[in-house]
Order: sequence, then structure tokens, then C-alpha cells
Amino acid sequence: MLGEREYDPVRHLSNALFPFDQKERVMVMVMDYTGYFDESENTFDKTRPDLPRVYTIAGCVGLDSQWIKFQKKWKAVLHRDVLPRWREVYGDKPIFFHMTDFDNPHSKIYGDWPAKKKVTFLSQLHGLMATYSLRRFVTCTNLADYEELSDEEQYALGDPHLFGAVNCFKRIREWADSQKLHDGLLYVFEKSGSIYEKELRKAIGRMTDEQKEAYRITKVAFVDKREMSPLQAADILAFETRKEMCRQLAPTNTRKTRQSIRNMYVPSIDEWTFVDRKHFREILARPSIKPHLDDPDFKAEVMKAKQKESRRSAKRK
Repeated sequence: MLGEREYDPVRHLSNALFPFDQKERVMVMVMDYTGYFDESENTFDKTRPDLPRVYTIAGCVGLDSQWIKFQKKWKAVLHRDVLPRWREVYGDKPIFFHMTDFDNPHSKIYGDWPAKKKVTFLSQLHGLMATYSLRRFVTCTNLADYEELSDEEQYALGDPHLFGAVNCFKRIREWADSQKLHDGLLYVFEKSGSIYEKELRKAIGRMTDEQKEAYRITKVAFVDKREMSPLQAADILAFETRKEMCRQLAPTNTRKTRQSIRNMYVPSIDEWTFVDRKHFREILARPSIKPHLDDPDFKAEVMKAKQKESRRSAKRK
């Protein structure tokens, strides 16, 4: 219809969750790899117990006006370079970008692309990510070090997903304070329906108004990544940083840093945190945490949570 504006899911989500008269809104797109563990977590391999295991949460922050422009340009790149082959393989299913598929040499979409074409294509996506992001945050957790912690210590920190998300919240708070940014943010996570997502929802629901204000949390939404291209950008960020941490942790590694992550990294907007045993000890030694670890009531709470999780696991089996 003449004059009808093309539907944009970023605009729709922003308008639905923010006051209609708020002209500028800052949005945060944080990757929940709970539904895509191969993208976010190196699962344990019995045949290769020496392989590093990492859990990553990654996000990009920008104004919604930027994300609306980003979405259109991202879609244009996919339609130009991917859509013809996509239609052959998937028919009329909506097109979206998935970094694991792109990196797979046997991909039905990208598997036969020459190396030069893949480099050029990914560089264009990297360019859009850098142009339309105010700041990008990553938390990569060394799971081997996390699993060395006691039950009480793990409970105090939260599961790796929750821990990574909250650590990103803290980095965003520090950045917002440094920029004197006092407006609230909309946090958008990948919708998965997993226990990790449920625990994150509960944790945010338990936050005090003061905590939410400090973290700039105005609204939190869980959305299908296939419908929201800024989440696809966060997917690339999480995939690449996870790969890099695994490379650094591998005891026999001889590979250099992937060219793709070197191309993507922009010092002025990227803040990436790699968390290991040393960082856990520093966090757990804080006065706000340490006294609780030996408290009998806290230990009883941890035991109750473990029993509840055991019952849930038994039902899933």
C-alpha cells in the first residue's frame, strides 16, 4: 500500500516496550547461547577431556535509531549474497545469519563459497556491527576453573550463563557511568526456554529497584534470534571470542589468532572479559560475598537448591 512503512522488528520491539514519546532509546542485544550451546559453550568430550571448555555471553549496545538502520543494511547484505542459495535450500523460510553454519565447511549455504568471498562477506557484517554499536561487551568463562569452585561458591556466583550476563551488566554500568548516561536500557536476550533462561529471568526479577537502576535495566525481553538481526551480530561476537579463549587455553595450541576476530576487534568500542580461577577468587573475596559462604543459613539454601535441581534432572531423564 502506498505510504505503508516496511515492518521492522527492532522498531516494533522498541515501541512496544518503551514509552511512545521517548525519542531516543538505548538498546542492548546480549547472546544467549543456551539454545545454541555449540555457539556459546564447548561441551565436554569424553574422547578429548583435555579440550578447553568456555561459556560466553556477548552483547552490543546502541541507540534504537541505529539498530533500525543496522537491521535494514544487514538484511540487504543477506538478500544480495545469501538469499538465492537460501531459497534453494530452505524455500520461503525467513533468512537469517548463523555464525556456526557460516564457519561449517559442510554448510548447505556457505560450504562451497571460495575463501575470498567468505572473507569479503564477513568483513561487511563486521563493518555494520562496528558502525552501529556504541559499545560491545563480552564475558568468557573458563568452565574448568568454574567447576573447581565449591557448591557454595558456584551458587553465590550463579550458573555460568547468569554469571556472564551479570558481569556484562556490571561492565555496562561502568561504561554508562563514565559516559554520564543515566537513561535506562532495554536488554534483549535470545529466547530459548532453557533452565539458564529461567534462572536469568528469576535473578532479574529478584533485583531491587536500586540494582536495576544501577545496571540501567528498564526492560528485559527474550526474543527469537532469527527475527532480530542485532542478536545475529551478537552471535558473531560470542562465537569469535569463545573461539579465541579456547585457543589461548589449549595447552598444545600452535595456531595464531583467527583473522576474523582480528578484523572484528575495534579497541574503541570493545570490552571483552576473560574470567578464570584468579578472577573468581578476587570476586569471592569481596566483603559482599565472602562472609556468606560459611553462613549455615546460606549453606542450607545451597543444599535446598541442589536437591531441587536433582529432582528436575530426574524428571528430565
